Amino acid sequence: MRTSIALFVVVTAPACNGKRAGEPITFPDDCGSMGFQRIGGVSRCAQVGEHTQLGLKPADDEMLVTLGNHIVGTSFTVGDQTGNDDTPLVRVKLGEQVARLTIAQVKDEQPVDFHLTLTVDVPRRGESTAPVPPMKVGRAVVDMMRAAAERPLKLPGDTDAPAKHTVLFAADNAWEAEIDGPAKTVADIDWVAVAKRGDEKTVTSCTYTSDRGGFTVPVKGFDTTVVIYERRTHKVIDKMEAPAYAEECPSSATSGQYSFDAKNDYKPIKAWLATRITAS
Repeated sequence: MRTSIALFVVVTAPACNGKRAGEPITFPDDCGSMGFQRIGGVSRCAQVGEHTQLGLKPADDEMLVTLGNHIVGTSFTVGDQTGNDDTPLVRVKLGEQVARLTIAQVKDEQPVDFHLTLTVDVPRRGESTAPVPPMKVGRAVVDMMRAAAERPLKLPGDTDAPAKHTVLFAADNAWEAEIDGPAKTVADIDWVAVAKRGDEKTVTSCTYTSDRGGFTVPVKGFDTTVVIYERRTHKVIDKMEAPAYAEECPSSATSGQYSFDAKNDYKPIKAWLATRITAS
C-alpha cells in the first residue's frame, strides 16, 4: 500500500487596512484529500480553515490562481490580480521572472520563489495573507516553449540569436525538460524541438497458434516527427522522422488480444539534436 504524507506550510499574518485577521493560510503538499479538483500536475492548493480552497499552478509564463470551494463573497488577490465569485480564475504574468530562470531550475525541477503574496478575504471571517511558497516550473516552461511550433515566441530580454545554439526538446506527451547547449537562462534558449505523433498504424503482426487454430495480433504504434524551430522567429531549422518499431513478439497471447504496443526510442532523436547544435 502506498502511503502519502501531506506536508503543510502554515503562515499567520496580522490583518492590514483595519480588517479583522482571518484564519491562517495553509499550503498542503497535496490537496486531493480535501476534495478540491487539482488543476494539473504542478498545482498546489491554498487552504483557509475548512471552508476555502484555491488552486495555484504555474502555466506557460503565468501563475494561474483558481478559487475552489469557498464561502459566497470570498475574494482573493495575488500580485496585481484580484478574483472573486464572478472571476474565479486570474492570471498573474511572470514573463520576466520566467525568462531569467536558470537552466538548472528548469531541468532539475527546482522550486522557484516568485515573491508573490496571496490575500484571501472571507466574509465574516476576516482577511488572511501569506507568501506563495516556491513552486516547480519545469513543466510550465516546456509547455510554454511548445508555442514555438505555432508562432514566433518572444521572451523579455531577448537579444540576437547566439553564436552557439541551445535546444529544448519538447517530447510528445512528456513534460521533462531536455535541454542541450551552453544557455544559462531560459531566455538564452534559441531553438525548440517539438515532437508530434502521427496517426496510429500497424507496424507488424505477431502470429500464434492455439487449440482452435492460428491467430495474429497486430503491433500498433505512432511514428514521431521532430521539427526544430528558431524560437524567436518560428523559422524551421530542420526536421527528422523517428518511426515506431516492434521488439520481439511476446511469447504468448490470447485470441482476444486486441493489439500490442510498438516502441518509440528518443535516443536517436537526442543524438541527432546534439549533432545539429554542434554543426551549426
